[in-house]
Amino acid sequence: DRFSPLAQMNQPKEKIKRLPEILKLDNKIYWVLRTSIQTYILDYSGQPVAQFEGYKRVRPDSKIEVISSNEVVLSLFDKKNWILNLDSGIFTEFE
Repeated sequence: DRFSPLAQMNQPKEKIKRLPEILKLDNKIYWVLRTSIQTYILDYSGQPVAQFEGYKRVRPDSKIEVISSNEVVLSLFDKKNWILNLDSGIFTEFE
């Protein structure tokens, strides 16, 4: 389907770099999808867990560190580390 999240991400300027990585947190499975432009985290069904737009874009080379059963630390394009709550999709600055 051309309207699926993966199809929307794979625009002419944004190419998927490799197969998605599996990210497991407790009993939930997520997909880490790295493109030539940024990194996305998708739920098991393939839906983005947050709006990865504007300043909330994750660097394509970002390390993803699990810090709780529903949170990860990652690097955005502002070169700061942020906490992403995978349940709510909310970013908070990591201190």
